[in-house]
Amino acid sequence: MEYMVEKSIIDKMQLEFSEAVFTVKKERRIEVKMPSNRLYDFAVRMQKRWNFLHLSAISCVDWIAVKEFELVYHFWNYDEKVLVMAKV
Repeated sequence: MEYMVEKSIIDKMQLEFSEAVFTVKKERRIEVKMPSNRLYDFAVRMQKRWNFLHLSAISCVDWIAVKEFELVYHFWNYDEKVLVMAKV
């Protein structure tokens, strides 16, 4: 089955963050779009429950045309070698 590791991770996360949209971007890369008010809870669970121990980057995209900022948090899991990009 394609993307078994990624889909297994997404299944766990969807149970607690049903409002988030999860997408496998490619092997070992998951994108999560969620409301900003859920980010803190998500980040805590990433570390404490799902073993994503490394917050490797926080970046910001300025979408000038729509007058919005998008923050992107990169979480890395050393055991599964998977990167999750949380976008708010």
